[in-house]
Amino acid sequence: MDDAVQQRRFDVLTCEHGANAVYVRPEFQRRVRTVLNAHSFAVGWTRAELALGVSANPWRDRLYLPTLERYERRFRQQFSRVVVTTTEDRQQFLDFLSGPDFAAPNADPDWVQVVPNGIDLAAFSPRTTDPGGYRLVFAGAMDAPHNIDAVCFFAEAVLPLVRSRYPEVTFCIAGARPVTTVRALAQHPGVQVMGTVAEMGAVLREATVCVLPLRLGFGIKNKTLEAMAAGVPIVGSDRALEGLPIEGAEPLALRANTPTEYAGAIARLFDSPTLRQQVSQRARTLVETHYTWEKIGQQYERALMEPSPVAKSWHP
Repeated sequence: MDDAVQQRRFDVLTCEHGANAVYVRPEFQRRVRTVLNAHSFAVGWTRAELALGVSANPWRDRLYLPTLERYERRFRQQFSRVVVTTTEDRQQFLDFLSGPDFAAPNADPDWVQVVPNGIDLAAFSPRTTDPGGYRLVFAGAMDAPHNIDAVCFFAEAVLPLVRSRYPEVTFCIAGARPVTTVRALAQHPGVQVMGTVAEMGAVLREATVCVLPLRLGFGIKNKTLEAMAAGVPIVGSDRALEGLPIEGAEPLALRANTPTEYAGAIARLFDSPTLRQQVSQRARTLVETHYTWEKIGQQYERALMEPSPVAKSWHP
């Protein structure tokens, strides 16, 4: 890295996720544009897990939080630009950096830019028919803490309410590497833990409704875009729908955050094939218009190549 930057072998250095920022020296900016593609921020994740009481190691996280804060505040000295996926993420990061030591650099609105996630439309083609029935699905890597929390919350707090009205309902958990906690959910009536599947798009298309009861996480979720592209109507939380234009006279998904809200939204979709079709079609149109990787790639290219504010100071 040092030799390549010194010899000016390239014009832009991109860092995928803040965890890899340790390899980017602040002085690199003298010779190359440096861009952080911030999928998420560790400080925000850690604070959210502690607040929700779902941290796997709360004492460790409380101890490390000041170190994480210093680490992520250093991004201002390391990077010419930071890219996030939502305006909420952007504001969260700028608020985190607010203060007398950061007020001047943060005044430039272009330093943190928003470039959404995208979707492979070929891999997630839309379903051609509504399968009907009472099949719920959640898709995601089942060793990720935010996904584990989501399916446990749904199976324990929401599914009993849904089954009281629809006894035949099934909740399918599709995703690789299910941990012991997730596998144990198969003991609940109606829960199926599928593990790794050959084609996630096919699993989504077979579901009546996709539920995304995320309580953790930031940014636009790929799992949300995938379900929208596959044409399965979504009931999701604020976290799951973040950054997407969901609301309006013709919603693209139904929003829910409490068990009662989830049960009510799922019932609306179960009882109305017309509503399912409308929500599915609107969601698919949205991703086709705004969230293909081709369109997102063009936005990311501009973020990489356009002139950006460079940090005025750094510490060797």
